[in-house]
Amino acid sequence: MTAGLLSNGAWIKKSPGPYTAEQVIQWLSRIGYDHSHTAGDIANSAFETSLDKLGQLSRCHLQAFPFENVAMHYEEDHFVDVSPGGLYKRLVIDGKGSYCFGLNGLLLGMLRSLGYRAYGGAARVNMAREPSDPVDFKGLTHMVMFVQPGDTNRTWLVDVGFGGSGLARPMLLSDAEDNVVLGTTPSERHRLVRKVLPMSSLESRDGSPSDHPQLEYQLHVSHTGGAEPWRVLYTFTDREFFNCDYEAASFDICTRPYLGLFWDMVWAVKYFTLGSAEAEEVEAQVETGSHVRINWPGHLGRLILSGKEAKKVIGTRTEVFATIETDSDRIRVLREFFGIGVAEEDVVHIKGRRAALG
Repeated sequence: MTAGLLSNGAWIKKSPGPYTAEQVIQWLSRIGYDHSHTAGDIANSAFETSLDKLGQLSRCHLQAFPFENVAMHYEEDHFVDVSPGGLYKRLVIDGKGSYCFGLNGLLLGMLRSLGYRAYGGAARVNMAREPSDPVDFKGLTHMVMFVQPGDTNRTWLVDVGFGGSGLARPMLLSDAEDNVVLGTTPSERHRLVRKVLPMSSLESRDGSPSDHPQLEYQLHVSHTGGAEPWRVLYTFTDREFFNCDYEAASFDICTRPYLGLFWDMVWAVKYFTLGSAEAEEVEAQVETGSHVRINWPGHLGRLILSGKEAKKVIGTRTEVFATIETDSDRIRVLREFFGIGVAEEDVVHIKGRRAALG
């Protein structure tokens, strides 16, 4: 069992971030983070790199930027730029979103620029359709982060770029049984377990899984407070990956036909804070349970666009609020509900692709 530490109790060293103090201030304003810091404060490392502030920053970032792959389909080059400069322009300046490499990449860069000790990792997403199906892990096409707030080596998993049922708050890097955190609402929960990667050709000397050289973390989710079978979202180790790795993976996703779900569909997920009536509704859907860690208050809903439907998800309740028949319908929904502007003339760029609607 792990206790919130990296392999061998490693410490993350402080690394310079790619953004200036002025860019950090503009990002804080874009995500709606309430603060009184100046660019001088940021430049002088006056920002408190605490766990509480990490939770606030990640929550604000999660809500500010939609998870989306619009550039892959509606822009002429069909390319998702995940470089630090490209991310700053698309998200902070233009107010659009990205997928995991973009959303997590920008947050990682900003956290480092604030003085947090953090680095990026990579995960294999489980493509199995049902929780009872055998896991079906693909390539390392998802980005996660590891952060050590304050002055300790206790490590937190942060992921604001999974979309769908991903984490809604930092999670201690531990497979302890009581390390269960809320997702967007009390009906959604996440846990970490340690399991051997099924495709591994390695084995331990005595055959013990606990000593297996390919023992990895798995992030699980349950949508009825743990009453239903846990679904495996992805598997990962605490190995460090770098921006060149993410740029290569993003290029692969954008240019390799039929790799994953992004090639076939335009996706968008936007988080929003629930009102008081909706919050009461989700709290009544399931008992929270005293063992669940609630680090930061406030429940969230999701708007999800995929295929020909746009849905609102509040806890265990899902309702379709828009039916989409054409690409003109889709860009209107993207603009009105997800805040992603696509010009009518850019519809031409999706023509002939599998994601086109006509």
